[in-house]
Amino acid sequence: MRPISRPISQPISELLLIDEEPGKYRFYKWQQLHIVVWVGAAAGKTAQRLGRVTPKPLPGTRRSDIHIVTAGTALPSAEARSVFVELMREMQGDLACLAVVIEGGGFWASAMRSAVIGLGMMAPKVLPFRALGSLDDLTAWLPAEHKRLTGVTIDSVGLRRALTEARIGTIGTQAHAG
Repeated sequence: MRPISRPISQPISELLLIDEEPGKYRFYKWQQLHIVVWVGAAAGKTAQRLGRVTPKPLPGTRRSDIHIVTAGTALPSAEARSVFVELMREMQGDLACLAVVIEGGGFWASAMRSAVIGLGMMAPKVLPFRALGSLDDLTAWLPAEHKRLTGVTIDSVGLRRALTEARIGTIGTQAHAG
């Protein structure tokens, strides 16, 4: 029996690139999840763009949103924080869960966690919101919570694969909008 080989750049999780602002973020869709990887600071216009390009879920369905903040990314501007709070209010009926993974440690991570938790405190109270320290923490929490709120099962192994591909910016994803 011969092992199956495939090019390394070919994604295996069916991750779809929705939008990208180089130096700022990459925005992906996988199943009923949106995954945003932040590689640069969010400014007001960046947050507004993200809101504009976010696809609406199918009627009667909800999605969960995941934001991955890479280590050392500058804090979001005051205007971006304001836009994010407004987007959470506007999209609360579309969302099952919202999670932010803050990579890294030390003073930077503490400052980012404080900023993110501050945003979470302003989120609608019906929205399950978590600030987490790793992709492992996220994959331990999200599948059960998403299923509880939507009835839809998310495979934790597939989720971890999609998160890893999004995090490293796997080549070969297809752009939907830009």
